[in-house]
Amino acid sequence: GMAHELNQPLSAVITNAQAAQRLLDDDPPEVDAARGAMAQAAAQGRRAAVVVARLRRRVETPAMAADIQPVLLDAVVARVLHLLEPELTKLAVRVSTDYDHLSARADVVALEQIVHNLLTNAMHSLDGVNPASRQLWVVAAPEMGHAVLTVTDNGPGLSEEALLRCRSEEHTSELQSLAYL
Repeated sequence: GMAHELNQPLSAVITNAQAAQRLLDDDPPEVDAARGAMAQAAAQGRRAAVVVARLRRRVETPAMAADIQPVLLDAVVARVLHLLEPELTKLAVRVSTDYDHLSARADVVALEQIVHNLLTNAMHSLDGVNPASRQLWVVAAPEMGHAVLTVTDNGPGLSEEALLRCRSEEHTSELQSLAYL
C-alpha cells in the first residue's frame, strides 16, 4: 500500500521531467510548456513528500496517524484534476463535474490519493475508446447523510473476471468503506 501511494506521484515527477526535457529539446524549444511540466513535477514531488510525512506519522504514532478534518470534495477533486491535467490533455479526455459543495470528514492526503486513483483508473479504462469520445464524469452528491463521490467513464467496463474479484467478500467491504465519505 505504501509503495502504491508513493509510486503514483513519483512516476508523475519522472513523466513531467521527461516531458520538460523533450519540450526543451524541440527546435524551437517550447519553454512555456516545459515550465508547466516542471511545475507539475514540483507539485507531484510535494505530494510525494506529504505522503511520506503521513506514512512516517502512521509508523511513529499509529494512534495519531490520521489527520481527520472537514474537507470540501470539490476542492479535493479540483486539486487532483489539476495534477492530472497534462495526462488528461494528452489522452484527450474530457471531464465533466457536478458538485454540491459537499464536505466530508477525512484525511485530506488519503482522500486525494483515493480520488487520484479513481480518476487514473478511469482514464486508463478509456484506452480502447476513440479519443474524440473519451469522457469522465465526477459527481459529488449527498446520500443518506453521507457525501458520495462518483467517478464514471465511458470505457468498455470491467471484464467478468474483474467483476467477480470485486464482488468477493474481501473487496466488498473495502469498496463500501471508500464509497461513503
